[in-house]
Amino acid sequence: MNRRMSRGFGLIELLLVIAIIGILAGLILSAASRGRQKAFDAGIENAVRQIRWQAEIAFNSNNNSYQNWTSLPLIQEELTILLDEIDKHYGDNTEGSYVTVMRDSQINEFCVSAPSRATVGQYFCVDGTGELKMTTEHCPDYPAGGPELQCP
Repeated sequence: MNRRMSRGFGLIELLLVIAIIGILAGLILSAASRGRQKAFDAGIENAVRQIRWQAEIAFNSNNNSYQNWTSLPLIQEELTILLDEIDKHYGDNTEGSYVTVMRDSQINEFCVSAPSRATVGQYFCVDGTGELKMTTEHCPDYPAGGPELQCP
């Protein structure tokens, strides 16, 4: 009989199995991380959409004007909650200024943008057209009476 036959794994087989398990675990963790970043982005996107609705509420109650809509008492509480939500999803827990940019210098136009967590250098942006877009810049800061205030 051959004495080299054994009933268990040899060292090489054991190391090979451990390496394969390690590679598979790395792939799973990578996919889960990407999924988590996209879930954070979904929260940011939803909050930007809700801020657009707050802008519309402010417009209707401010004599059909977006000018200074971000400071209207009617929407302040909801706006603060939404901005905090975006900061939480973005991962900014510094208690500093918001990562969201809101522009309210024009009567007929407004712009809101917040950064994507999953895609660096991309921003969720919505303006008076009501369409949510992905852009490469925050909302511009056009003065009253300047060019139309829209997503870049």
